[in-house]
Parts: sequence; structure tokens; C-alpha cells
Amino acid sequence: RGRFGKKTAMSILRQVEYYFSDSSFPFDDFLKKLASVEGKDGFVDLSVIMGFGKMKSLCGEGATEPAIAAQLEASDVLVLNPAKTGVKRARPAPLEDPALARTVVAGQFMDSDEERGGVAAKFSGFGAEVEGVTHTRNYASDERPFDGECMVVFAEGAGGEAAAQAAVEAGGKGELLNGRGEKVSVRSLATYFDELSKKRNGMKKKREGDGGGDGSSKKRKFEAPPFDEDFARGLVLSLKGLEGHGWDREAIKKGCEAHGPVGWVEYERDGSEALVRFNEAPAAKAAAEQGVAIQAEAAAEAEKEGEGEAADKEGASKAAGEAVKGQVLEGDDERAYWLRKHEDTIKRNQSKGGKGGKGGKGRRGGKGKRR
Repeated sequence: RGRFGKKTAMSILRQVEYYFSDSSFPFDDFLKKLASVEGKDGFVDLSVIMGFGKMKSLCGEGATEPAIAAQLEASDVLVLNPAKTGVKRARPAPLEDPALARTVVAGQFMDSDEERGGVAAKFSGFGAEVEGVTHTRNYASDERPFDGECMVVFAEGAGGEAAAQAAVEAGGKGELLNGRGEKVSVRSLATYFDELSKKRNGMKKKREGDGGGDGSSKKRKFEAPPFDEDFARGLVLSLKGLEGHGWDREAIKKGCEAHGPVGWVEYERDGSEALVRFNEAPAAKAAAEQGVAIQAEAAAEAEKEGEGEAADKEGASKAAGEAVKGQVLEGDDERAYWLRKHEDTIKRNQSKGGKGGKGGKGRRGGKGKRR
């Protein structure tokens, strides 16, 4: 789609941020391998991200790289390449971070602009300037709110490392308080990542043991995403009265593309109606108002070869392109279209049975299932 509803747009941003988060990216051998490709400068192609099962379910058919890139521009933890075809973390993974020894992770801060803005001031008394503060988010929530933790990076040099150690000690003694007078927990970035690793391993063992006493693991049950009522409107054009002309989907698509990019065409040859999904609403509106000139390939060939006078006239008319009037779907008809597409996506995911299909499990060359 050329654009997404607000809820879907937020879900796309949340999902991609999670792929590159501290809780996921450092443990994802597939993404780390792509990010390490020479000449890529750490960027992973959006086309790869869009191929993951969860992203396909969120985006639906016809999603484009520019549309996905537009959602990611709002992120404060991701960076797009200049061409907006690739994405990477804004900062290195924890154990690869040059600032590892001078970074601490502090908790118990409220999700408020005032308190988040005051974090640097609270850590400014440990003998080194605060170089930056990054607040972590809760990706279990659709709104991806700040979760009360933040990474505090001290300035480069031995002073920064000493300041980080001093901050950890102060936190352990209960000497740091948040705006509500509560003690702030402080640990090193290395300790924080060790906690994530242990949590990740614990979840993995739990999944492997969910099969019961024999230790066998259950297949993960597919959870159907809810239908997004905030779907993109005004994109779908209905063309009727098409039977008997010998037109096919490609001919219809070609005619519609005179008005703008087309994402998808639904049409059974010699059927009476085609549903054409444009990438932009103005294009669908223009096609409805001006009509769609559809040229039948067979008619064009007949005109060229001159198969009799009747064929000549009919061929010339169709070769020039007959203008077909259409109507942009609205109201219940438009909702029914998107609901059907949503249900089709769910059926395809359910039919996979947890297998990645072509190319091995997860369709990405690795053992893990991408969600």
C-alpha cells in the first residue's frame, strides 16, 4: 500500500525496532550476518525485512519499500541509508559498542519529558561529562512507550570509565534517586547485556520444554492479528462489464497504470469485474473519473494482421483501447475488500504450518522462525 493506517504504521515501526533491539538483534545470527556484509556499512536491505512472516502479515500485499521507509523515519533507534532502501541500529550492539566500559543502564525513571530530560543532570557528578542518554522502549506494547530504563554514556577517556564505575557503585548504595524519591538501579552495560542473555536463554529453554514430560517442543500456535479498521481508503477501483473482450489481468493493469502505480489486480479471465488496487488514492479517483483504456492483445494482433474487414474495425477499436468506467469502493464494499484480504493473509500463514516453505525453515537460511 502507498500508506498505512495509524495502528498498522505503529505496528510496523515497533516490529522493525524490535528486530534491531538489544533483546533481539545481538542473538539473531541471520541479521548480524547481513549487517556485516562488506560495503553495506551495517545496513540490512528493507526488501529482506519485508520478507519476514510477521512483516508480511502486518503490511499485506502491495507494500513498497518507500512506504515502509516512511514509517521508520520516526524512529530514534534506527537509521536509514541515504537511498532509504536499508536500515540499521543507530548505535552498535552492546558488546560491540566502543563506549561499553563508559556506559551504564539506569532504571526507575518515569515516562515523562521532564524526568527523561533530567537524567543527564543526575549523572553529571561522577567526574566526567554525560555524552548522551538513550531511553529504552517496551516493544510488548503497541505504543512502544519508554519503559523507565535509560543508557547513560559518559565522555571518552579514562575519566568516562571511572565515572561509569562510580555511578554503578552509587546506585548499589542507594545514593541515586529519581524524581519521586525512589532509589535508581544502576548497572554496567555489560551486566545489562548479561541479564538479557540469561533471560533469552531461559525463554528458549521454556519453549523447548513446553511439549511436556518427554521434552518434545510444541509448534508455536499461529496467532491471527486483528483486522485494522484504519485501513487505507480510496485505493480500490471496481471495473465492471469486462466479459467477452478477451482481456487479462496484465491488459487491465497496463491500462490502469496510465493513471498511477498499481499494486494489485484481481481478475479472472472473461470475468465481469476486476478489482484494481492503486498505490495512491488520487490515481484511483482519476481512473474512475476518466475511464481506463484497456487494449486486448489479441485484438491488437488482429488489427495488425488485417484478418478481414470486420476484424480490422474491431481490432482497430480495441487496439486503441476501450475506455471502461469504474467506481472507487467506499463504505461497506471497501471494508469488505480489506477484510477479505486480511482473512486471506491469515489463511496463508495458517497453511504454512510453522514451516518456512522454500529455502528451509524461516525462509532465511537459519534455524529460527522469524516472527
